[in-house]
This record gives sequence, C-alpha cells and structure tokens, in this order.
Amino acid sequence: MIKAEASDREIVNAVLKGERNAFARLMKQNERLVLHIVQQLIPASEDRRDLYQDIFLKVYKNLSGFAFESKLSTWIAKIAYTSCHKKIAKKRPLLWEELKVSGKADDEENTVQSIGDFTFNKEEEPDELLMSKELTNILQQEIAALPSLPRTLLTLFYQEEMSLAEIEVVTNLPINTIKSHLFRTRKYLKELLIEKYKF
Repeated sequence: MIKAEASDREIVNAVLKGERNAFARLMKQNERLVLHIVQQLIPASEDRRDLYQDIFLKVYKNLSGFAFESKLSTWIAKIAYTSCHKKIAKKRPLLWEELKVSGKADDEENTVQSIGDFTFNKEEEPDELLMSKELTNILQQEIAALPSLPRTLLTLFYQEEMSLAEIEVVTNLPINTIKSHLFRTRKYLKELLIEKYKF
C-alpha cells in the first residue's frame, strides 16, 4: 500500500514493482496537469480523449527510464507537450508552424521582473478590481482566444506554477524565449483590457 505522503520515487518504484493501484495514484496526481496541456493545444474534444490515454500509456511504458533528473510532473508534462505537438503535426501542419518560435527576445523582455505575478501595477489597477469576478471571467475568455503557444505557456507558468526552468524542460524552448512570450502576452492582455473593456 502506497503511503498518502509518498514521494515521486516511492510511487515510481511501486509502479515498477507492479504494486496494485500505484499507477492509478500516479495518474490521479498528474491528470490535471496533462488535461491542462491537452486542452490548450488540442481543439477537438474527441482528439483530447484519445490523446490523454495515449499520453499515460507512454508514461507507463517509459517509466523505467525516468532518471529523476527532474520532477516526475515535469517529465510527464514534457511527454504530454511532445505528444500534442506530434498530433498537431500530423493533422494540421500549418498550426505546427505557428507553434514554432524563432528570434531573440529584447533585453527588456528578458528580465524576470517583466513576468512577475499575473497582476497589473497597483498604480494602474486597484487590488479590488484585480480580484473581481468580472475581470477573472474576462481574462479567462481572452486567454482562451490566444494562439496555442502563449496560452500553454501561461497555463504552465501561472496555473501549474512551474518554474521557467521546468517549462524549458517541458517545451524545449530557451528560457529567454519563454520570458519573452510571457512578457508579450501579459502586455497584450493588459492593453486589451484597457482598450476593449475600459479597465
């Protein structure tokens, strides 16, 4: 029986030993992360269901090769991200091109301070507005309308609370590129709220 507070290593070892319910525990702990990635990158719900199962099948088949060089969740996220990209490449080559990134980030966009928490300057937006349900709903709508790559990076950074280094492992994008995307997307959303919704 796996302990409630079992570590990644203990869970992996239990799965590899064939312990009953060990893999179900692994799936339960990581299902939200995988679903977030799949939902951000794959538009069709029927494709998502099949892909979700395929991702965890790959996790199971490759678990013996996991070397604990990163968090288990980071390794699983990388499998999910790569699987989604392969699915997109087979089905929609043009969208695959959209997800490719090139070019260097500007110096301003390379600063960690440019990312910060997903809030606005206190001088520009009062705290009560930032916490309002109305703004939250609007942000969710506008984030859902973003292209796949910035939407996914926002999900990993803000919702899954991954570090930049972990996102680099998952996406194979340089940290400066990740910072640039987060900076640009945050700036775009801020300007959109001001222009479109008069916040």
